[in-house]
Formats: sequence, structure tokens, C-alpha cells
Amino acid sequence: MSSPLPGDKSTKVSASTLQAVEITTFQNPLREDALDFPEGGITAWGTVLGAFLIQFCGFGYFTAYGVYQDFYTRIYLTNVTPSAIAWIGSVNGFLLLSVGLVSGRMVDRGAFYHVMIIGCFLQSFSLFMLSLAKPNGYYQIFLTQGVSLGVATGLTHIPSIAIISHHFQRHRSFMMGLVVSGVSIGAIFHSIMLDNLINGRLGFANGVRASAGLISVLLFIACLLMRTRLPPQPKAKAIGYTHVIRNSLTDPAYVCACLW
Repeated sequence: MSSPLPGDKSTKVSASTLQAVEITTFQNPLREDALDFPEGGITAWGTVLGAFLIQFCGFGYFTAYGVYQDFYTRIYLTNVTPSAIAWIGSVNGFLLLSVGLVSGRMVDRGAFYHVMIIGCFLQSFSLFMLSLAKPNGYYQIFLTQGVSLGVATGLTHIPSIAIISHHFQRHRSFMMGLVVSGVSIGAIFHSIMLDNLINGRLGFANGVRASAGLISVLLFIACLLMRTRLPPQPKAKAIGYTHVIRNSLTDPAYVCACLW
């Protein structure tokens, strides 16, 4: 009877080990990718802080429009109806969300820094131009605060949230929630600040300039902190808008959330 060669046993062990490794890799295809995400570090946390500041200065500032509308209705735009004044904030909010369709695609193509710099500069410029608007100058305020400021915040809103996915995977949801909390904190802060500035000793022009100066400094810091990590998405793998809309409309949870 022939005895097994010494190399046969080791060969069987190596083969079984290799098979186990292959099975493990097949069952956990995302594990290797997850290890590539830093899940922390100076750059990742700096990006979170920068994105938080973008939300604080963008959507958070927009939600304080009620202070502007009250001031316009009582003092600054007495020659137009409250409905016309409300259109300024409505157009601002519409552009803030809809421009994200364009800015998000541009970020996928690798233009994150260009989009953020243009959006931050335009936001600062719009606020300073708003401070130059004259009393009863409805179209001056509509163009600067409604259109220009809406486009500016729309350019920065979606990219500042999407950039978090470059640095986090396991804690991505929590980090995005932390970034979006800047909207709520900004709404409280800007509402109180603008009410005391515009209705206080500084008045409308100087009050808006003071808020614009603060916004400009915070946006500048945010641009310095945020960093990309992943390469641009190949054009061949880009997902079309029709595909996204079709999948969204057939997702019961998404549809219920929108209707709710």
C-alpha cells in the first residue's frame, strides 16, 4: 500500500485555504472597498467641518428669509404686495434645490472645486449686492436675493453633502446627518442675527453687509477644508436622469416620504 507523499497534505491544505479565501472574498465584495475609506483623520474631519459650514451659510441662511420678508413687508418694499415679496424666497428655495441637478453631475465629472469656488464667490457677491438695493427696488432684491443667491446656494448644497461619501462608508449616514444639522443651527443663528442687525442700529444696508462679511469668511474657510479623494466618475458609467427618475418613482418608500 502506497503512503501519501509529504507534499500531498500541504497541497490539500493550501487548496482548501485558497478556496476559503475565495469564498470569503465572494461573500464580502464590499469589505475590501470599505477598508480603503479612511473613516476619520484630519482630512476627513476637515471635510465634514467644511461641508457643515456650507450648509450653515447656504440652506441655513435661506431659512432665515422670514426675517427679510417681515422687514420688506413693513418697511422696505411697501409698494408691492406680500405675495410678490414671498416670490423672492420661493424662487430662492426652488433654485437652491433644482440647481443641484446640474452641480451634482458636475461633481461626478471631477469639477468639485470649480463648482464650490464659483458658488461660494457668487453667494458672497449676491449678499453684498443685496446691501446696495434701494427701498422699493423690488427687482433689485428679486434678482440678487431670489435668483443670484438661489443659484449660488444651489451650486454648493448638493456637492457639500456628496463629498462626505469620499471619506466615509460605515459612518456615512451619521456624518451626512451631522453636516445637514448645519441647516438647523444656521436657521436659528441667522434669524436672530439678521433680526438684530436689520431692525437695529445698523439698518438694512449695513446689517446685510455685516452678515455678508461673516458668510464670506466662513465660506472661505469651508473651501480650504474640503478635499476630494475618489477619482471622477467615468462618463460611460454615468447614470442618466431618466433612469434615476424611473427607479425613484417605483420605490414605495421614496414616494411615501415625498408625499408625507
